Parts: sequence; structure tokens; C-alpha cells
Amino acid sequence: MDDGSKNGDSPPTPGGQQDLEPRKCPMPHCGSSRVVRNGSYSTKRRGLVRRFICRACGHTWRGYGKPSDLFPEALFNDSDTSVLQAVALVAMGLPLSEVEGLMQRKAETIVERLKRCFERKEVWDRIVELLVTRHEITREEVKTLSSLLAKIKSGAASFHSPSRREAAARIRPHTRTDRKTQQASKEKFFEHAQEFCLERRLSWSKKKIEHLWGRQLRPPKPVPKRVKSAREILVARVQDVLSCQVAVTPTGHFYRLEDDPRVERWLQGVIDFDPNRGKKSLDLLDPLERMVFDQVRCPNQEAHLHAKLEGARGTLHGSPWEERMTLACMAEGLGVDAGEFIDRLKSAAEMLEP
Repeated sequence: MDDGSKNGDSPPTPGGQQDLEPRKCPMPHCGSSRVVRNGSYSTKRRGLVRRFICRACGHTWRGYGKPSDLFPEALFNDSDTSVLQAVALVAMGLPLSEVEGLMQRKAETIVERLKRCFERKEVWDRIVELLVTRHEITREEVKTLSSLLAKIKSGAASFHSPSRREAAARIRPHTRTDRKTQQASKEKFFEHAQEFCLERRLSWSKKKIEHLWGRQLRPPKPVPKRVKSAREILVARVQDVLSCQVAVTPTGHFYRLEDDPRVERWLQGVIDFDPNRGKKSLDLLDPLERMVFDQVRCPNQEAHLHAKLEGARGTLHGSPWEERMTLACMAEGLGVDAGEFIDRLKSAAEMLEP
């Protein structure tokens, strides 16, 4: 649940700024004016948040400084923009796991918000209108999502319906082996890896062995034309919704080029790695992973040139500016796609984890 209930507090009632100074208890059976403050804290999304307690019935609740303007009935502990963006990404067919990563909201939270909006007709009608006018979601896509939510509400379907799986398959290459064959191959790989570790006296974790196995599942190059075309269309739409640059990896995973906590975590892991203490792990990197590793730690001249151009972007003629090294600059310095760079960065960072 995303109502933000904390320490037993009930979600705040809609209404706006006046909720920060309530005069009466919101409980229908009480309504007492014996209301006192019970602490406060600040959040980036909602600003000042105050806790209150009713001395008559003991009910506790919170008041927000930034109430929802578009969906006050739904009691969202989030900005209207984030809620609408998440719904738009789901409506256009982006897999739920990708929406979760791009929005930095749990999949369960996103699904719960969709259900809560759909249950309130006035809220859902408002969202539909904004999806169509603001984010150019088609009426057919809205109809498909509404139909799915109606089935989920009645218990006739789940969010992992065939239509959702088909949408995901359009941007991800199919594997040629079935699940049983793949599982048997994985078990055999684990046995050989464990024997190898015993012979070489290596202390590889299960996670590292799984990462090595994952390398074998990378889709063959080039990506099929139909998949590539579907990705390009979806990337353009996602960028319009989020108002930022987005990259897609060869395996079909979407990442923000800036301010993506996942990418920042991998970058920091590579920067903090000590080659002297982890030489064996470093030797396991494939050639492109090693190039990405070196590029992150010491960008080449080509990357610095792009960083200088990036730093000068938007400045007035003759104005001072500084070099701005971004992930896109590092990728261009190697001459690879940003999605490929992120894929290899992730692979390298996971391999180098202790």
C-alpha cells in the first residue's frame, strides 16, 4: 500500500493545506476538537508532514503540505506527475519491471495505484483524459488497460496476462531453448563452476556464478529488425513521457541516462573497486567489459571531448563553462551505444562485487 501509513498512522484526508492544522478529528464516530500535534518530518515529494492525535478517541493521522491537485480522492503519497507517468508507461505496453526501474517505485505500489484509480470513476476518467492529451496514449491502449483492470478487479485475470506478455515479447528477443532445457543447462553449468572453484581454490559466490551463466543468455547480434523497430518507437514515447533521455540494452531493459540510481550504483562500484585486491575478478571480465571498466575509471580523450561539448551546451557565447562527463559521453568515447555500455557496466559491476 502506498498511502504512506507509518507507525500506525492513518492516511491523511484530502483537502489540501488546511490538513496541516486540522480542527477536528476526521473519524466519523468522533469529530472531537481535542486534536494536538504528534511530531513532524519533511519529505521531498510532499514537503512538510505533521502527525496528529485525537485525545478523545486516540486516532492518529498525518497532514501533508503538498496535497494532490489532480487526484485528491485517491490519497496518493506521491506527486501527480509521477503517478501519471507510471500509468502512461504501463498503458503503452512497457513491462511492469521496466516501469518499476524507470519510476523507482515498487511494482506492487504501481499496481495498487492503478487499481485504486480504476475503482474511482471520476479519478480514472480524469487520468484517461490526461493520458490522451498530455502523453499521447491512444484510446485503444487506454481501452486495453481498462479491460485488463476490470478483469483483475473481478478476479478473472492477473497483471501478468497474455496481452502483457505479448507486449514484452515485442521488445525482447525470444530465446531459442525452452525453459526445461535451459534449467538443465544451468544446473550443469553450476556443477562445472563449483568444480572449477574447488580446483583453483576460488571462493565464488552463487551470485557471481549466476552472473557468469547470464552471459551465455545474451541475445545474438544483431537484434532482430522487428524488435529493434519496436524498441525505437517505445524509447521515443518513454522519453516524451519522462522528459529525459532513455537507453535500452540489448536484452531489452530501459534505463535513464541521467539520475538513474541503478546506473549510479554500478558506476560507483566500478570506481571504488581496488584492482590490487581483486585481480582474479578483474581477469574474468570480457574484453568489452574491461574497456567499460577502464573508461569509467579513466575516460579517454574522445570522451573528454564529448564532455567539453556537453558542458558548453546551452551556455552563452563567451561564457565560462566546465567539462561535464556523462554516461553518454563515456559511451560515445568507446563508440558504442549507451544501452550496450550500461549492459556491460552492469555486468562488470556485478562481477567485481565482493
